[in-house]
Amino acid sequence: MKARLVPILILVLVPLLAGIAGYAGGRVLRPAPAPATSSLSAAAGAKTEPPGETRIDAGQFAVQVYRPRRIDTLVTEVSVNLPAPGAAAAGTALAHARLRDRAYQVLFDAAETPAFHTPQDAAEDTPAALATTIADTLASGLGPAVPGLRGVEVRYAVRTTAPRK
Repeated sequence: MKARLVPILILVLVPLLAGIAGYAGGRVLRPAPAPATSSLSAAAGAKTEPPGETRIDAGQFAVQVYRPRRIDTLVTEVSVNLPAPGAAAAGTALAHARLRDRAYQVLFDAAETPAFHTPQDAAEDTPAALATTIADTLASGLGPAVPGLRGVEVRYAVRTTAPRK
């Protein structure tokens, strides 16, 4: 009877012990997650939310600006600041989707204006200047659609240029 029990125990215990060892090894070897910071927020310092205010991430947006001889692509990551009482209603999935849709619409409309065309002065073509332009545009465009909007924070903004084919 012992002879029959040994192969069954081996078939059961070896995979079980290997699974436990693999799980424990994976937990030990997995690197710690890096803190999420971007170049603009690191340069501006670690901003904390004022009391009574809630930050809602609107997400990352990519908008193309069509020029006669090239296409500029603006990539930005945006969050909006709302008063704490109004943030509960804005935190729903439907409100978040509407916020993203409205932000995209504002950016698409603004992409057709001269403000988003590449500035002639090289000093104005910095990520910080672009972030300020995007924040001002979104704050003015989202104001009526987002009740209680206290501010728009652009955490990341970059412009890339490609020749038009």
